[in-house]
Amino acid sequence: MAAQKLTKGRFVQIIIMLTLLIVAFFWRTFTYQGDINIDCTGQKTCSFKVNGATFEATKTDEMLLLETQATGWRIQEIDKQDGKQHAWQIPFNPKLTLLLTNSQQQTISVVLSFE
Repeated sequence: MAAQKLTKGRFVQIIIMLTLLIVAFFWRTFTYQGDINIDCTGQKTCSFKVNGATFEATKTDEMLLLETQATGWRIQEIDKQDGKQHAWQIPFNPKLTLLLTNSQQQTISVVLSFE
């Protein structure tokens, strides 16, 4: 394929696309929110805060009870609640990753470690 002369229009298009890519890269870098790691080693009950909401995780042999007084929270993949409005009963796992979603559709990944 023969090389073509770089026109003003093509140059402007390249600069605009490069600017958009750089802006997208920096926006994603600055707004990235990593996992929240909670260490509950040796505890039956563990409290933690996520975006100002206090959660309490209570461990039993086979289940984990997660409670909060804050409204508008849900756990992805888990719809069943334990009779209470803001309580979830989840099968216990020594290292559990929860995807909490608040009313503003913000998803936060919380890793609970009971090991």
